[in-house]
Amino acid sequence: MIHDVHIVIALLALAVIIVPGVIVVVTRNFLLGVAAAIITVVVGGLWLATRNPELALGGFLLLMFLQWALVPTGKVPHFRVMSIRIRLRLRLHPGHGFATAFALWAHWGRGASFWASKRTRPGTGRWRRMSRPSIHSVFMGRAHYRMGLRLPIQEHLVVFGPPRAYKSGFFARAIANYMGTVVSTSTKGDMLTLTAGVRQRRGSKIYVFNPQRLGPFRSNIRWNLVRGCAEPEIAIRRAQALCEATSTEGTEEATF
Repeated sequence: MIHDVHIVIALLALAVIIVPGVIVVVTRNFLLGVAAAIITVVVGGLWLATRNPELALGGFLLLMFLQWALVPTGKVPHFRVMSIRIRLRLRLHPGHGFATAFALWAHWGRGASFWASKRTRPGTGRWRRMSRPSIHSVFMGRAHYRMGLRLPIQEHLVVFGPPRAYKSGFFARAIANYMGTVVSTSTKGDMLTLTAGVRQRRGSKIYVFNPQRLGPFRSNIRWNLVRGCAEPEIAIRRAQALCEATSTEGTEEATF
């Protein structure tokens, strides 16, 4: 064991310079070098203060885990799928190529949708827009570090995925929490089952148009297809819409 404190400090300073420098040169990641410098200083300081190698080793392992969790490397790991899955389970940053926490907060955070609501909800007061984000945005879920993401109402969203991937539950939650009017089209009745009761208790009116009687729900509104067709322009537009909605492939005189 080295008892000369000055020699230990000199070796520690040399390690702080060499170790991060080598890591930056090899990985080309400045943040990884900064993390290595912090780990070296903390571990060396623990050993210098306590002369306890077990405590220094524990601090080293803890800091290595924090470095892996908070400063992902710029290179793609060999087991990249498994690595991304583990990091997603732990609510950590997925890795190189994904948006940072600051970028998510700046573009899709609660504050971003609040500032955009000055244009989308100009008639609503500032305090109400601040305290009720569901007025001007839809809660999308949580990203890494459990950061909440909100989609402003003026944006568009496409969700696709395999069966049983929580798509219906996601849309049901968005519809149930949205304060404005919602038009939902579906060949199944799950959206109506999951959201109708919640929106009715809030005072919303529920209208169902189900002419094909899909599922257990019946229509409570009607639409007369030929009403207004005395005008030629209206009749032509409706006939064109009906024809375009039906596939004529493989039929005779499909162009007609």
